[in-house]
Amino acid sequence: MKINQVNSLLAAIFIAGSAVSAQAATFIEISGADVDFFYDADFWRGSTVTVSGNAIGFALASGDYAVSVTTGRNGDSHSTVDGTASSAVVAIAHKNFALTGEVFQSGTATYLTSKQGGSSFIASSTTNYSGAYFGGAFSKNIYTGSTVATTGGSSDSIEQRSGNSSFYSFGDFWEPGQYSTLGLDIDFFAVTLQTGPGTSAIELTSLGYRFDVAPTAVPEPETDALLLAGFGVIGLILCRRRTI
Repeated sequence: MKINQVNSLLAAIFIAGSAVSAQAATFIEISGADVDFFYDADFWRGSTVTVSGNAIGFALASGDYAVSVTTGRNGDSHSTVDGTASSAVVAIAHKNFALTGEVFQSGTATYLTSKQGGSSFIASSTTNYSGAYFGGAFSKNIYTGSTVATTGGSSDSIEQRSGNSSFYSFGDFWEPGQYSTLGLDIDFFAVTLQTGPGTSAIELTSLGYRFDVAPTAVPEPETDALLLAGFGVIGLILCRRRTI
């Protein structure tokens, strides 16, 4: 498979994914160290969900996002699988904490590429928004950043290649700030391509998202006392004006 054919196929998959309309979500809540997570149970169907610190991970159900191609002839064959959802993960900062806008993405995959003719790729992206979560729904406000993570490759050897791959987001963008709530639109796909006889396969096995969190300023007791004293003085002044 030539490089321009691969690029054309990847572009077509991204366009198709972006055209999928948003659907109502069923959110499940799970708490992290400094944030509460709400994830779309329909989108993450069958996944095992874990939380560590301010990160949430999804071990995907076996076979849900697996693709394989076997050919016994010359020519090109490919197979794809994808997933996309609006506000698939929502994070809400605990009291006295704020989300900075920075999000880190990671994932794992298993792969098999045939000798001289196998290619397998995975790409996963997030588009991040601030907003408000209320009544089981997330309302987007402003765009705050994005992440992209990829893995895969082609086999040019005379032997089949197989194994496990861990991948991480790179070239991320975020708008620094203090956000109470962030939602992630998530889009990913897996594709395998086979040129000539052989078998190639790849499976996306997990995805994870870590949110950067910072403490917000908490007034010192002395500051609270001064504020209360100030309010008291203002109250006395207003009372004196009314009696004059």
